[in-house]
Formats: sequence, structure tokens, C-alpha cells
Amino acid sequence: MRQGAAAAAGEWRDWRVGDRVLGVYEVTGALGQGGMGVVHRVRHLGWGTDLAVKSPRPELFGDKADKERFVREAETWVGLELHPHLCGCHYVRTIDGVPRVFAEYVNGGSLRESIDEGRLYRGAREEVVGRILDIAIQMARGLAHAHLSGVVHQDVKPGNVLLDRQGTAKITDFGLARARHFGTRLPSSGRVADEATLLVTHGGLTPAYASPEQVRGAPLSRRTDVWSFAVSVLEMFTGAVTWGVGSAAGAALAAYRLSPPLDAPVASMPPALAELLECCLRERVEERPDDLAAVAGELSEVYAREVARPYPRRAENAAEHRADGLNNRAMSLLDLGRTREAEAALAEAHAADPQHPQATYNLGLLRWRSGTLADDALVDRLESARASAGGPSPADHLLAHVHLERGDHEAALPLLRAAAATAEATADADAGTALRDALAHAEREHAAGGRLLATFTGHRAFVHAVSLSADGSRALSGDDAGDVRLWDTATGRPRALEGHRAAVHAVCLSPDGRLALTGGHDGDVRLWDTGTGRCLRRLSGHTGSVRAVCLTPDGSTALTGGWDGTLRWWDVATGRCLRVVGSPEGPGGTGREVNAACLSADGRLALFVGGQTVLWDLADDRRVRTLDRGTIWPAVLSHDRRHALTGGDDRALVWWDLATGRSLRTLRADARPPWTAELSADGRFAVSGAIGGTLRWWEPATGRCLRTYDAHFAQVTSVSLSADGRRVLTGGDHRVRLWQLPAPDAYTAPFQICRPRSHTELTRHDDRVAALLDDAESAAGRQRYADALALVAEARALPGHERDTRALAAWHRLSLVTVRTGVRGAWPAGTVELPTSGTQAHATADGRRALCADLDTLRLWDFEDGGRCVRTFDGHDGAVEAVSLSADERFALSGGEDGTVRLWDVRTGRCLSVLEGHGAKVRSVSFSGDGRFAFSGGEDGSVRWWEPATGRMLRAYEYGGQGVYSVCPSADGRFVLSSGQGSRARLWELDSGRRARTFEDLSRDARTESPLLGALHSARLTVDGRHAVTANGDGRVALWDVAGGRRLHVFEEHVGSDGHAEPMTSVSLSTDGRFALAANWDTTVRLLDLRTGRCLRTLGGHRRWVLSVHLSADGRYAVSTGTDRTLRRWELDWELEAREPADWDEGARPHLEAFLAAHTPFGRPVPLGLQAVSYDPRLARHGRPVWSEADADALLRHLARAGYGWLRAAGVRAELERMAAAWQGPRPLPAPRRGPARVLSSARSRYRAWRGRLSS
Repeated sequence: MRQGAAAAAGEWRDWRVGDRVLGVYEVTGALGQGGMGVVHRVRHLGWGTDLAVKSPRPELFGDKADKERFVREAETWVGLELHPHLCGCHYVRTIDGVPRVFAEYVNGGSLRESIDEGRLYRGAREEVVGRILDIAIQMARGLAHAHLSGVVHQDVKPGNVLLDRQGTAKITDFGLARARHFGTRLPSSGRVADEATLLVTHGGLTPAYASPEQVRGAPLSRRTDVWSFAVSVLEMFTGAVTWGVGSAAGAALAAYRLSPPLDAPVASMPPALAELLECCLRERVEERPDDLAAVAGELSEVYAREVARPYPRRAENAAEHRADGLNNRAMSLLDLGRTREAEAALAEAHAADPQHPQATYNLGLLRWRSGTLADDALVDRLESARASAGGPSPADHLLAHVHLERGDHEAALPLLRAAAATAEATADADAGTALRDALAHAEREHAAGGRLLATFTGHRAFVHAVSLSADGSRALSGDDAGDVRLWDTATGRPRALEGHRAAVHAVCLSPDGRLALTGGHDGDVRLWDTGTGRCLRRLSGHTGSVRAVCLTPDGSTALTGGWDGTLRWWDVATGRCLRVVGSPEGPGGTGREVNAACLSADGRLALFVGGQTVLWDLADDRRVRTLDRGTIWPAVLSHDRRHALTGGDDRALVWWDLATGRSLRTLRADARPPWTAELSADGRFAVSGAIGGTLRWWEPATGRCLRTYDAHFAQVTSVSLSADGRRVLTGGDHRVRLWQLPAPDAYTAPFQICRPRSHTELTRHDDRVAALLDDAESAAGRQRYADALALVAEARALPGHERDTRALAAWHRLSLVTVRTGVRGAWPAGTVELPTSGTQAHATADGRRALCADLDTLRLWDFEDGGRCVRTFDGHDGAVEAVSLSADERFALSGGEDGTVRLWDVRTGRCLSVLEGHGAKVRSVSFSGDGRFAFSGGEDGSVRWWEPATGRMLRAYEYGGQGVYSVCPSADGRFVLSSGQGSRARLWELDSGRRARTFEDLSRDARTESPLLGALHSARLTVDGRHAVTANGDGRVALWDVAGGRRLHVFEEHVGSDGHAEPMTSVSLSTDGRFALAANWDTTVRLLDLRTGRCLRTLGGHRRWVLSVHLSADGRYAVSTGTDRTLRRWELDWELEAREPADWDEGARPHLEAFLAAHTPFGRPVPLGLQAVSYDPRLARHGRPVWSEADADALLRHLARAGYGWLRAAGVRAELERMAAAWQGPRPLPAPRRGPARVLSSARSRYRAWRGRLSS
């Protein structure tokens, strides 16, 4: 569906029965009309739901402001929470230029009609009085709810009370009374119009029901509605308005009580009711009741006395605006142009249900179009919503709409075809119509969509520079080996331009493609005739690498810039240097080499990048302007010389106004700095390439990233646009690629409304969910875990309850007595803005809080308290690099740039001890399972074992002179695993100090030269000690068998075919040892299944490198942090499988063995100051394990988190005692295997190629 005023342009046309509107609504009847408008009944074809549509006549709107006022007042109604006695307003939508209010259809007509047609008075007096009181009580309850929400109706009357066929009363038309300009003059008779009320009849009120203060124009309050309510109840007894204006209603009540008219449908009024109405009709406002809920209570007592039975309807609460309702409210706000409020409503909807398809889509569209979200980030979010659905979902076709707007028809077509088939199978007419239209567009425009046109291969080395002729027929490229190739883009045939002896870093084709200019690393600049391939002349003068070459459109002058710190302006015909800008110290006196340069179309101005970005007038030899921002690469001028686009070390592109030197817009999307960029001829669009291989298509004026391509595996080094801006040439790795950009503005994805649900439906679902969850809790209490799981699954399957807070909490509780088998979904669950880059984070066991180290200090954050900083731990001199929490969360460890390890009291923030001994930065710290010991690893190449309580170092393990990035003690207290530089992880035996295992990376010999790529940044042991997981600098995650020292699997789905991927920086394991979270420099966190070797989810949200990830012990939350200065929490929703309760399962044996080993006592106390360097019996454990009741309880909690919560506690304790009685110590590791390591040669060669490109 198309939403918004832009989609609704057109002339007013009265709807007729049978009309189809927008292909979505079918008009099925007219509910009422008058001089101000008409009310239609329509059928929403997709939802199968009847709606009431209130349409004011266009002539009532004097100008645009009138329409805006009408929609704004109607929005008051939309914003009310659903209540059983309020008619729900779903949204306001502009159609044919008229704002129309879409409300709940109530099938029994209005109270006005029931009075006039006599339906209200059928039956005996007792029955009639009971019916009137029933309606009055419902009216009072509905109005009371509106008053609690801060809304005063201002036009309560029988025409604004709707009745369904079961007698339920609903107040309607909230807010419309305040649209005061849409009225007619008061009829001379004061007679009430008998048509259905669309709007008020006089200046925002209906005179016959108006309070005295309304008539006077005095300030209004809820007591105004109390007056009009009482008048409406009076009319139900009199059967007609017998008073001229509302202020005379009190007198009319008195006359009725004294002598009811003979034609009155009810001969008398219950005295208690009459007295209550008298109170409500008092002239002095402050003397009237101000609480209609209390009035409803009194009326219920009157009902019980008159009808001789208790009032049967229970007082119900409002139904919360769930994600559906908030989404629809946002659509109404968009129609009014209140984009900021609409975004806030959508954000609230997304927070209520982070995987809600429509809210995710609509919020993403808003942010994408405003430039705050890139297209690929929106695609990722919708892919996550699709994955969470586990089957066909609205997210499928919503993602297709996004793909169409970004011009990716190849991605959209299969989604649309599948969604259209589903719509046809389910007879979803609305979706079917919209999908057919979208599918027709995709098939029609497929050839014009953005896509890869050609890949030109043949370069033997890394391609550094490319240029495209104006018509796109010729392409020029230069590489690291000095090869220059001229390509015919239609045939792909190359011609070699031979002559360069060093790498070529800059190339430029003249617009007509006849001339080419190239610049080499050795300072060699050459002008070529592309027709013959002959070098016409060499432009001599540069003494360093040439990094930029430009030709004017007519080919008369050229500009070159290089690392010798000069910018040179040339006469092409003679080869004479016309001007040299800058000096060996750097251009413009900056003392920096020229990295990029651009020449204006008239050849007069040059924009170049050195230490600063400078605009230079070449003709007058003067600086025009310096763009005040740290720019490293690139810099381009618009053809009209009004704007410039530059790339900065803050990983963003900046759009400048050159007349003022002011930055107009920041274009941000990549976690890596932009490397290259170019503007279209009209300056409307730009393309950029970055490290990481992304090509992005931008609209600089709005900051919007229109389309992202995965163009090259490692880096896009150069981009060039054709004159029409539809083709772009890219260079990177060993390839040159030609792309077609989509036609701009070819498709606009429509915003999406959710099917409205009535209060009855919502409360029915709420009641059903509550009952199911109660039954599930009862079943779980009786250890019927399979039944409990089925009941909670049924509750979550009800619309709007998939991620209901209560249902999720119940599901999580069941995860502690079942087995995790996969993941249903994952979504953001809170973000904290950090003052500096985060270096490492550690979540508490329940994920409520997280301890985060940053470049400044150590802080404890509470996500459940709005992301509040609970405590700061100050003491380190410099950045804090590492952090760890003890299992009982009483203590924290930190490691810093100052080389110290510090022990903290988490409750008070006090530093308890400082452990000194590392000679360099401490990169990793960890507690032992019982919190008695600590381990640290540093850049001095050592792993150290500490007793924090005494400050003693028990042993140091030397890593071989290479930095240690990670330490992880085993759960049984026997080993510590370390990793770092050198692509090796080592398992150390604590008591002997010997190296028990070495896990060597598959391409270690290719990467040891690089401290980043040649490193294992993180290594973790599973709790049962059977496996290890390492995160590699080459982007791979490896799973190892500890006993055999074998690598079992390498996770490399995200690794390019040339072997490139961003470094993995951190890994964290689930307590059951089945799943891992891995943090990556590419801004993502990946959830891996260690058993199947699959990546289950990719969590995107960070804007820069992710340096750390940690999974809470209970598995519900994870936290991550990095260089984007955020600490992010993620909620994980697991697939669960129930097990029958049992006393024991052999799968739990390793956990009990680790427990017994960790609780085996040491030989003797360690003397103060011991520095053990070899086997020492005092550090060895032996004897019978000893544990406390608290220790046993902790073991049971651990087993629940490890997937064995279905084991009976008594059975576990009994097995533990049996094992302890026969305990002879843990089984030793088998001797490591001898012989050469098996190395995957293909992986080795891929990495060697990558290393070679990197070094260049």
C-alpha cells in the first residue's frame, strides 16, 4: 500500500457502494452523511476486516493548515489505548487529497439511532431501565479511561456512542470536537440533527449537550464531559431533547422528575440516579464529580437495586498499544508530516518487539531516507526479522520492497515471487495486489537495475587506479606491477600501455578517451595516445610517488600530485610545468605529501589533500580555502565548483559548501575509512569505495546511502563514473569491474500499516496468553517440561506475543531445564554510549549488568536501569585493556596499559590489591572458576598465575617473547589456555608449568610478520574442557579437540575466495559448549553452532570495529563493545528441546569431573614470595575433593545453564558422591601426537596472496 499525502494526491470523489479504493478497500455501505462529511463502511480486502471511514468534505478546509489541524486532532483519538468502551481509531490516511479517519466498525449503530428508532425501549420497564443503566455505566467507564489519558472528549452525546449487537457501548470521535473551524452555525431551533455525527455541529460542541462553560468559551476540564454525559443519560429517559441548549438540561431533569411527559418512553427515573445526575448538572464546575469511574461505581449500585442482580460487566483495563498499534499511530503522524514523532512511535514499537516486521521496516525506511541508516544495514535488520519468523513472514515482501527501492531487482524477484504465491494460496487480496504490482515493476525494470556488468581480469598484481571514459566505452587501469591496461568495455579486450617500471597509483582518461595520463610510484608521469598505445611524452619533475593525475575535459592542462609534497600544473601540449604548488616540506606549508587531487572542469581550481584539504586557485597561485577537518583521502570537486566531497580519518565522507567552507552533511556507513570517491556530473550523486571492498552509491545533499555493493574482496582502491552517472568502474584486488547503477527514484517503497485489532481481540489474546503461561508454570513445577514448552510456544504463537515480555521470561526459565538446539532470533536489547572506545566487556550471569573497560577507566553499567553507570573503578594509569568478573560477581579484575592487574570490590568500587610484574601492557585477565586465583597475559610475552587475596604470583609461563592477547583457565583448575602473536595457542599445565598442548594455526608461517593478522586474538576452553575455540587475525574461527590437539572445524563462510576477511578479535562460548559468539572488525558479531559448523546469525549494529563480545552464563544476553564508543546488549532467543526428567545422564560427567578436580585441595600452603619455575608439589592438587552445600548448589545452577537442568538434584548429588568416593584425580591428557602438521595448501596460498597485497 501507498501511504501518505504524496500518494494521495487527487481530486475529491464521493465513494459509492462497490467502489474499490487504492485496490485495498471496498466500499460496502454509507453509515451516515451531512453537510460536513460522510461516514462509509469499507472492507479491507487483505485483512478481511470492516472499518468505518470518516471523510470530511474538502470545502471545509480553507487551507493546508486546516487539514493539518484536523489530522492533529484526530491523532488524539489514534493515540488512545484500546479500551472496551472506546471505539478504536486505527489511523488517519490521506486519500484523494482528503484526510480520512479509519476507525473500528461497530455493527449495532449509534445510541442516537437506538433512541430515535425505539430499540432502546423494547421490553418491560425493568428491562429498559437496566439497559439504560448498562449503557450509562459503559459510557462512564470509557470516558474515565480517556480522562486518565489526559483527553477530554468535549462533545459527548448519543450520536457519539456506538452500540454493537451484544449491547457493548463505545464512545467515538475523540479529538474531532477540537477541530473548531469545521462547524456550521447553530440551527435556530436548537434541534439535534438526526444523521450520524461526523463532526460537531457548532464551534467544537453540540449546543443541546454543551456545558455552560463551553457556551461561555471558558477553559474546559473533565467535568465538561461529566455534564454532557449526564445530559445524554437524561435523554435516554426522555426519549428526545426537550431543552433548547445544554445549560437548560438541569431544569429539564427537575421537570421530568416532577412530572414526566406522557410520551416519555420511560415513565420515571430511579431516585438515586436522578440525584446523581443532579450532581453532574450543577452550574458551578467545581461542584460536579470529577471522576467518572466513581460515577460508574455508583451507577452499578443503582443497577443492582433496580434489576435485583449485580451488574454483570467487569471493569476491564485498557489494552496496551502493542507494536501493531504504535506502528499504525506512526503512519498517521507521517501523514501529518510529523516525522520526528512518527520515528519516536516506531522506535517505541521496535523496542516493544525488536523483530516486528512492519515496525522494523517502517523505522528503517525513515532512517534510511534521512541518511542515518545505510541500505545494507536496513537489509540486515529485515533479514534478521525474516530469520526470526522461521517461515513465511511479512518481512519477506517488505525486504523485497527495500530491494526494489535500492535497485537490487535480482534480490527482490525471488522474494516477491514466493510472497505472491503465499498470498494467492491464502487468498490475501491486499497483499496479492500490492505484490503483483511490485513484481511487475521488478520484471519490467530488471535490466535497468543496479548490477555487475563485467569483470576484467588479467592484472597480475593489485589494481590501484581506474578511469572510465565519458561514454563508458573505454576503461583504464594501473596496478602494483606497473602494468597499465586500456579496456574495451563492450568486448573486455585489453591493450597494454607499456613503459612504467614501478607501481602505477594514478590514471586518468580524457572524456573522449583519446588521451590517458598515468603516474607511477617512482615519480614517472606519462601521457598516452590511447588509439596507438604510444607514449606521447613524459612529464618530469616529481621526485616521489605520484598519487594523483587529472586532465581537464579538453585535455589542454593536467594536474599531478605526489609524495614529494608538490602539486604540479602542466601544459599538456608542450609538457611544460606551469606552476608548482607547495614545497618539499608539503603543499601549502603543511609538511605532508599529496595523497589526492582534483582539477575543476575549467582547469582553474585544484582541490588537494595533504596535511589539510586545500582549495587552490592555480591561475592566481593562491589558497582559496582550507577545509577544516582531518582529511586523509579522497577529495573531489563538483563540476559547478560549488561543492566538494572529502574523506576523513573519522571513517566518513563530508559534503562541503565551498563558498562558505561549511560542512553541510556527513555521510557515514563503513567501519573503515573511505579510500576513493567521485561525483556525478550534476553533483547529485557520488560513489565511494572503502577498505573492506564496499562500493557505495550516495546522495550527498541528504547524506543517504542509496545502494551498497560488495564490489571487491579486500579493498576498493579507485572508482570512476561515466558522464551520465549510470556506470561506475571500480578497481581492487587483481580485478577491474564495471557496474550499472540503478535508475534514480525508479521505485518508492510504501510504508506499511498493520491489521488493526479490537480491544476484544487483544484482551482475548492477553487472557489466553496469561492462562497458557500459568498452565506452563504449573507444568514446569511438576517437571512436565515438554508440556510446559508446548504451552509457552502456543502463547508465543498468538499475534503480538512472539516477543511478549512475560512469554520471553517464561521461555528463558524453561531454557534452564531444557536443551538449546538452535536460535529462534536475536535482537538489540540496549545500547550504552561510552565516553571513549570500549576495549573489553564482561556480562553478569543474568545479563542485567556489564563491566566495560575503555580507554579511560572501568565502569559497571546497568541495562535494566536505562543504561545507567552504576560505578566507576578508577586507578589505572592509562587505558584499561582487560576485565573479568568472578563467578559470584563480588570481585572484578582489570588489566591496564600501565602493566598492572587490579582486584576490585564490585559493590564498593574499592581497589583491593594491585598485582605488579608484567613489563608491558596487560591484554587479558581471568578469574579461576572459584574466584580464588587470577590469570593475566601481557605484551611482555608472559602468562601469570596469581593469588589476588595475598598479591602473590604463583607462576609465570613464558609465551616465547610474543605478546599474549588472551588467557582462559580451565574449569577443573588444572590448565590455562593462552593465545596471542605468532598464530599459536598454548595450553599450560598449572602445577608443572609445562606446555601440555600447542594449537597451531593452519597458515602460521604466512602471518607471523603481522602482529594483527599473524595472531590468535582470543582462545576459549569449553566448560567440560574437551574443546577449544580460537579467533584468528585472518578472520577465521577454529574449533579444536583438546585431547588430540586436532583442529575439527574452521568457520570461514564469510571469508572471500581470495582468503580475505577482517580479523576476529574476540570469542565467547555458551555454558553448554555448543555455541560461540565471535566479534569481528567488520562491525558484526557472529553466532556460531560449534556442532554443525554453521553461522546461525550475524548481529549488525556497531559502526566500527568490534573488539570484544561476552555471552552471559545463562545464555540470554550478550554484550559487545568496540571503537564506535558503544556497549551493546543483545537478547538471544533459543530453540529449545525438552528432555524427560532423570536422575543422571553420562553427558554431564565431564562437568562433575571438573567440579571434583577444582575442589581437590592443594598439597601445602604456598610460602609468601614463592616464584615457582618448575614442578612444585605445593601447587599440585591431591586428596579427596571437599565442597560445601553452597558449592553443590552452584554446581546445580551450572548444570542448568549447561543444558542439564532436567536432571533431578538428588540424582546429581548421589552421582557426585559416588564419583568422589572413587576419585583418583582427573584423567591426564594423552601424549600429543607427533609428526608434521597437516596444512591446507590452498588456504596457505590464498593467505600468501593476501599478505602480498597488504604489504604493497
